[in-house]
Amino acid sequence: MNWDRLPIALRLVLGGLALIPVRCTPISLKTNQQSAVRASGRAVDTEHELMIRHLTVVDDPARTIEPCDPLGSGNLPPWSFGALISQVAEQAGASDPSEFVLRWLELWDQEQSVNGYPVPGRERMRPIITDPWLQASGGSTLDLRKAPFRLAAIVNRMDLRRSDGNQPLDAGEARFVFNAVDDTCRRIEFTVILEFKLRASDPGAVVDWANRWHALGDLEFGANYNQALQSITDDFTQDFAQLRSNELTISFVEWELRTFINASGALTLSPLPNTPDGSFNQTTALASYVNEHAGEILTETHEVPLSMLGGYVQASFYWDSLQIQDRLEVRHHFGMQTCNGCHSSETGTRFVHVFARRDHEIAELSDYLTGQNMPTLDPFDQPRTFNELQRRADLLQQLLDNGFFPVARTNRVH
Repeated sequence: MNWDRLPIALRLVLGGLALIPVRCTPISLKTNQQSAVRASGRAVDTEHELMIRHLTVVDDPARTIEPCDPLGSGNLPPWSFGALISQVAEQAGASDPSEFVLRWLELWDQEQSVNGYPVPGRERMRPIITDPWLQASGGSTLDLRKAPFRLAAIVNRMDLRRSDGNQPLDAGEARFVFNAVDDTCRRIEFTVILEFKLRASDPGAVVDWANRWHALGDLEFGANYNQALQSITDDFTQDFAQLRSNELTISFVEWELRTFINASGALTLSPLPNTPDGSFNQTTALASYVNEHAGEILTETHEVPLSMLGGYVQASFYWDSLQIQDRLEVRHHFGMQTCNGCHSSETGTRFVHVFARRDHEIAELSDYLTGQNMPTLDPFDQPRTFNELQRRADLLQQLLDNGFFPVARTNRVH
């Protein structure tokens, strides 16, 4: 069966059936490994430098907590959800990290408003995540050592770096990807991504970040590798950017994506980058914006105005309007820059790019990331070819081979 040729509605049904747990063999790290071609020296190794998900990293008992394993004692390990969210809380000025997390979870309990647009409450958060976590913690305070989140990957996103002319604004981002588990430790479809800035105010600092990530490729996975990786993560976790959620378990009917930032001492819903509120789909207002900014959209340098941005989006639809003048290319590039377009219809993706993993198994990746099973078909049955990890590797390689250069594309943030 060719998934990409099925209607979107049928894809959603079959995608839901695919969520039924089945035991499968862990994928080979070498199978999906991509690398850039370097004129001299060693090529960028995506598994060591860009998309790090080896079990010696994500299951490192000195640095992570596996929710299914017995708890040890002592401080929270540095790559655990509890340790990282504690740093986020500290940067927000919150005195109690446990209360900080509880207030975040409670944002799903009732309808919110972001930028004037409603964000629905989801009553399943409490029985699936909040209450079991409180019960496991023994009362009304969340024990962060018992956080129901399993580390799936540590991700280098230097491809997201920004510059103002020849002046760098930063060196991009780095991310920790977690997937939630239920009270029996089974993986569930609820991904949380903690995103941090790579601070850099001059070209040398940008190149230094590139060299540090690239040096990881010289090490075999193991103790020395993890120590070197931690020296990098320790330096960026002081600069929290945002938290993203991508889930089906809580919303139940459709995949939803939300973004949270630190504001007023708490994690607060934030407008989604370059993603209008869903009420704009199939409207003249959407078409007017797309038509007026077609050139910027094709170069992926457009910025959807704040007045249009929503606080959540569902993955079950694609962006379109009959009034859009170029419904093949411009519409596609606009959709690619939205959260749901990148995670669904425009890339032929089943909603996540790093899939929820079982305990002691490696997280699988989407075809959009790996370049496998291409081309895929967009909503207008146009063939599209993606190899996102190769694109990121090529950009890192350019920094390594040529030194700093200003970025031309600034808005691919998903």
